Amino acid sequence: GLQRPTAFDVLRVAPEKAPASKQAVVFLHGFAGNYVFECHLLARTARGLGLSTICPSTGVAGEWWRDDGPAILEATMAEAHRQGVREVVLAGLSNGAVGAARLARRIARRRKGWPRVRGVLLLFGGDPGAVPAAVPTLVIGARGDRRVSQRCVRGTASRAPRGRLVLPQAREDGEQRMV
Repeated sequence: GLQRPTAFDVLRVAPEKAPASKQAVVFLHGFAGNYVFECHLLARTARGLGLSTICPSTGVAGEWWRDDGPAILEATMAEAHRQGVREVVLAGLSNGAVGAARLARRIARRRKGWPRVRGVLLLFGGDPGAVPAAVPTLVIGARGDRRVSQRCVRGTASRAPRGRLVLPQAREDGEQRMV
């Protein structure tokens, strides 16, 4: 409950053995708050592509679209730009994906002093009612997901003008396999 637009926790992972990256992934956490583990997993992939990863924090519920969430994301974009980031992919997990879906259009509007949004990545969440940004959008869900319905992720991907959906099959033991 201590996160606010003027003072919030943020994790930043830079690529190894590379100069400061001008490209980054801004990753919005989901319900239960920001975990180093989830940020690290995404950063491992981003690092292999030469991208930095920036993981800001909002309230424990991960409701980026409410209260201080939008302002924290805007402050993150401005600070990333000040640090030399010129392009970002906006990503979110679970409630963070709901927030990314709802805020992508707002964040993608080109503003002086902000990095350009090159794409959106929604992991196991979304909002089919959100007005999508006109950037490539990848929505990853799971068939059999008990928390986020296929209807939600399919609807989110279908509304995005440049949307793509990937649905791995969820197994009874909770593991995923691609189909």
